[in-house]
Amino acid sequence: MALAITDATFDEVVLKSDKPVVVDFWAAWCGPCKRLQKDVFPSPQGKAALTQVVPLSLKTRTEDNSETESVWAEKAYNIEAYPTMFFLDQNGKRIGEPHLGFMMPDDFSAWVSKMADTFKKAPARSKSSKRS
Repeated sequence: MALAITDATFDEVVLKSDKPVVVDFWAAWCGPCKRLQKDVFPSPQGKAALTQVVPLSLKTRTEDNSETESVWAEKAYNIEAYPTMFFLDQNGKRIGEPHLGFMMPDDFSAWVSKMADTFKKAPARSKSSKRS
């Protein structure tokens, strides 16, 4: 996942997006998170899937489990496990159910494609910031 954001830039990135936003919450100590970063996102299937969305990578915990500057998002979205991935609409609200844990490149690609199609079919939303 390529783009990292802060609390100050979150609304700008999400509200200006004409694509669905997929957020990956991860911790530096998390084995499945490392596998996603190393094996899934850079795979041909992962790269192709990520062209359909705006990918946001939020590392919220360091190796010693200390909070990072992205912990605000972990708290705002009540993240309790790593990795957690979900989609956001243009208002910063979740679309569909979050995915917890590792998935293989083909599964990741299918999940992203399904959610991107759902986003395309959804009615236009207001451009006000309301996270949940």
